Amino acid sequence: MKKYIIALLILIGAGQAIAQDTTAVRRTPISKPKPLTEREKIDRFLNRYLATWDTCSNPKIKSQLYRGFEQLAVKDTNYWTTQYYAGYYLALSTVLYVDSASNEKWFERALMFADRAIKLYPKESESILLKGIILRMQNPSNLELRKTLIAQSSLLYTEAKKLNPENPRVYLEIGEAAMNTTEQVGGGKKVALENLTKAVEKFKTSKNSDPLFPHWGEARAKSMLEKAKKNSK
Repeated sequence: MKKYIIALLILIGAGQAIAQDTTAVRRTPISKPKPLTEREKIDRFLNRYLATWDTCSNPKIKSQLYRGFEQLAVKDTNYWTTQYYAGYYLALSTVLYVDSASNEKWFERALMFADRAIKLYPKESESILLKGIILRMQNPSNLELRKTLIAQSSLLYTEAKKLNPENPRVYLEIGEAAMNTTEQVGGGKKVALENLTKAVEKFKTSKNSDPLFPHWGEARAKSMLEKAKKNSK
């Protein structure tokens, strides 16, 4: 009987303790999640747009996605990556999806964003390279203007390489450019193969902890290298 009474008292005590704990939990105010800063909101949208572009296979969606990058760049004028991606995807969309009659004004706008990125971070290899890429993307009917743009682009590629010799995208762009130019002007099969090989090798060790840092180009580098190898045989 005593054992029964003792066990009953223990159960009652445990129940009271649990009730007290539950009451304490109920009385504890629920903390609201900390509101996102403007910077965090922009980064979240930028991550979302980048993920959509990387995984989307619908040309119609991609043809409109650059507007999202552009809106972020207009909203956030203090961070080089928002300007960079607006310039990059605007230029890329111009080549892939925009009516050729409007190309000139869109390339000019893409260059504006590239220049803004350079102004915000003058020593960033990626921004310098981007401007060179946009200049080379243009294909004006005026041959002399075309030559001038290519020459300016080559100088920017060289500058980007000096700023960061480990940037794989620099070697990718130099290699691809060499495939489309002759040895007389610094291009040719040998230069293309050498730089594309470097690009593929450097992509293996090119890591950046910032998820918003440019990461494009590895698949294209591998594809271009295989093409260069076939052409060199």
